[in-house]
Amino acid sequence: MKKFFFTTSLVATFTLVANVGFAQEKQAVATAKKTVTKVVTPVGGKIATEPGIVSTADAGLLQPNTIADVIGSSKNHTTLLAALKSAGLVETLAGAGPFTVFAPTNDAFAKIPTAGLDILMKPEYKAALTKILTGHVVSGSLKSKDISDAIKTGGGKAILTTLSGDKLTAIEEKGKIKITDAAGNIAYVSLADIASDNGVIHSIDAVFGTQ
Repeated sequence: MKKFFFTTSLVATFTLVANVGFAQEKQAVATAKKTVTKVVTPVGGKIATEPGIVSTADAGLLQPNTIADVIGSSKNHTTLLAALKSAGLVETLAGAGPFTVFAPTNDAFAKIPTAGLDILMKPEYKAALTKILTGHVVSGSLKSKDISDAIKTGGGKAILTTLSGDKLTAIEEKGKIKITDAAGNIAYVSLADIASDNGVIHSIDAVFGTQ
């Protein structure tokens, strides 16, 4: 009888503690819902906050928004992402920078014969692919206004030196930025000033260094 009474009491005590713990957890969740009414998404690497709203930084949820992240999340740059992975440059574009990347879209890569692109993606052609891709990257963060100002200062053109050591010539044509590489490949900026934590991206409609 004593053993049964002890067991019954133990079960009752455990049930009481569990109920109290559940009630406290429920109250904590309710309080959190009242406090965190909205998690604000970072835009361009900056956190937008509003009175009474806990930002992602306060919540410890802020994630990097590097050039590599932006390209990796873009449905229009999947071929570029694959090329960056093949060349081992994803980590570079996730680094401190800052960088300005002229990012060819999928349609831009589609202009290259498939056989040629497939060859470039092979490990034995990694050096050639790396040179092509770094020929699209300029040190520093150059927004479209910065490029336009450089064009005006340069008497109608601006010379940009890429990480590969190649030169890009930028001019303004019919309200667009036109860029020509040393081989004569021409690309227009189709979407400018895509912001990131470590620089800026400009989508272009052609691939440099392929002739």
